[in-house]
Amino acid sequence: MLKVDYINQGKQDYLGAEISINNQIICLIGIGDDLDIFIEFFHDYRLIETHDLKVSFDSLLSVLMDCRKELNEIITNINNP
Repeated sequence: MLKVDYINQGKQDYLGAEISINNQIICLIGIGDDLDIFIEFFHDYRLIETHDLKVSFDSLLSVLMDCRKELNEIITNINNP
């Protein structure tokens, strides 16, 4: 199952979301200092070999679109306090 595990909207904490497949975190989508959204994929040494990381493209796209929407809302709130 593909899902967003964590989104933090705190001002002092990191702003972003961790995406997981079958409870294995595969990447981080975050907001940089320039308020651009980025994606960072984790290296092999952070991944557990026993997890199947294959998901449908539509599932991945849906999760990414949801994450982008939430992060854009955070950026809007930062720009318009």
